[in-house]
Amino acid sequence: MEGNIVQTLHLDETTIHICDDYCRGKSKEDVEKILDAITKQNLRYLQIKTA
Repeated sequence: MEGNIVQTLHLDETTIHICDDYCRGKSKEDVEKILDAITKQNLRYLQIKTA
């Protein structure tokens, strides 16, 4: 597994690694923009799936 793993989750037989590579070395403002964009994308997906 590549990347800087910051958390590992185990769900039944599935292992999920959370990495911070995309945000590492970015300013706090840049990280907030990244997280905001991810939140908006996921919210749109959930709204479509629950419509």
